[in-house]
Amino acid sequence: MLNKKLRLFIKIITGNTRFFISRINAPLAVSFCITKKCQLNCSYCNIPSKSQEDLSLENILKKIDELKNLGCLRLSLTGGEPFLRNDIEKILKYAYKKGFFLTVNTNGILLRKYKKLWKYIDMVFLSVDGYTERQKKFRGGLKNIELFSIAKELRKSKISVIVNCLLSGQKKDEIDYLINNAEKYGFMIDFELFSPHEFSGDKPKSTINTELIDYIINKRKDSHIISNSQTNLEMMKKILISGKHPGNIRCFAGKTFAFIDNDGLYYPCFDIRGKIEGVKTFKELKKITDYCSFCRCNGSIEINSVYSIKIDSILNNLKWW
Repeated sequence: MLNKKLRLFIKIITGNTRFFISRINAPLAVSFCITKKCQLNCSYCNIPSKSQEDLSLENILKKIDELKNLGCLRLSLTGGEPFLRNDIEKILKYAYKKGFFLTVNTNGILLRKYKKLWKYIDMVFLSVDGYTERQKKFRGGLKNIELFSIAKELRKSKISVIVNCLLSGQKKDEIDYLINNAEKYGFMIDFELFSPHEFSGDKPKSTINTELIDYIINKRKDSHIISNSQTNLEMMKKILISGKHPGNIRCFAGKTFAFIDNDGLYYPCFDIRGKIEGVKTFKELKKITDYCSFCRCNGSIEINSVYSIKIDSILNNLKWW
């Protein structure tokens, strides 16, 4: 594992150096939706309602080969629920053999069933929004304690775990509840303002005020389990106040990172699927224009902070890559 991480770190430095010197775009990090199917019906996600057919195993493996040839280093398998594919073992094994830093976004329901596949995964993303009542209302699925327990098992297997929390009206005590459990069970927690799963292309309204973001920023000073960087959290405040992306952070979507939907089409980022049409190859991606004056995908905000040379974001990302 150490050798793999060291080799990956060298490749990251090399890939990024090549980009900044030559300005040749390369998808160093890619999220790949391998299915729209999901057992849940989360209130702020309409991915399962989309009817396009998932790619075949053969075409998914071809995409993985394509990404490898393009220089991709980090591959995130997402959905829907990736573990609902009956060929998920073949997909994970293949991606693992290609040497990617491999992450999986999952609701956790099938994780224990596929425990033998954990050895192929570097990082798992789960989702817990707050107290059990909130989780049940907005997401359903496993109870909080079950998700926390799975996170603990994953950490014992040397797999990094980040739990996403969509900020949706929580109070300070609920933030404390999430942070305390993150410290107890050994995972990191990532706070998000909006869900990019709506496919609307519109700018959603947040129910969160800047005081709660300030509270999270202060909690971050005393806890190392909050995965948001300082820059990321400060940007949340600016987005809430101004309604647009701060000008001091450049967008590198379609340049150093991209998203592939379940039909195999490329998009600059996860968020923009509801606004533009996808393209067949990475090279066809066009520069994002006025829509991305607003960004609701927290992962993109974090990556853009890194590539905008925000030192705290760079150091923050290195600790959980």
